[in-house]
Amino acid sequence: SSDLVTSQDNPTDYEVWAAAAGMDPDGPNGGASADYDGDTYPNEQEYWADTSPTNANSFLQIQALSVDGSYFSLDLDKDSAAPRAYVVHAASQVVGSGWNWTVLGTNQSTTGLLPFSSTNPVLMFKVTVPAR
Repeated sequence: SSDLVTSQDNPTDYEVWAAAAGMDPDGPNGGASADYDGDTYPNEQEYWADTSPTNANSFLQIQALSVDGSYFSLDLDKDSAAPRAYVVHAASQVVGSGWNWTVLGTNQSTTGLLPFSSTNPVLMFKVTVPAR
């Protein structure tokens, strides 16, 4: 008798996410560097940001900013309740190439709401998502 032994790689977190989104991670538009929905953001960036890779209108963006004294709250476009580490940066100097970006904080958000506070005047925000 002969035993048949098969080996199959375990799918990566990206491959599981892509398949759940209806993409073939090994297909022409489902790979990490491909842009399935044509919104200029590669699928892997959409995975990190928790946005929809099949909807060109879903990308990491600030939808609203609330201010109450030194308390700020950013509301992001998120596709699901998956937790992500969002890093909030701010700059008060936004002239030329001398932007003085500082990190206000990192927030493990499942809702897309990012509360933080700053006593310094802020003119510009950006949000980044570290690669996992």
